[in-house]
Amino acid sequence: MKMEKCGRSGNEGLLLLASLISIQISHQVTADQLALLAAFFTTVGDSLALLAVESAEDPSDEGECHKNTAQA
Repeated sequence: MKMEKCGRSGNEGLLLLASLISIQISHQVTADQLALLAAFFTTVGDSLALLAVESAEDPSDEGECHKNTAQA
């Protein structure tokens, strides 16, 4: 997915979109539901960040875990 750049950074538009979505969601759910959604999306974001870091570290190791478990 490619975001067009506007202003100094294309990320500003993404930040604005995320903020607007958050505000809309907050008007539709209870405080307890909002807390649960916040925890869920934090977990999803952290998992995506971890996967991105692991992928960037050494792409040549891809599949090594599968090879090692198959041999065990």
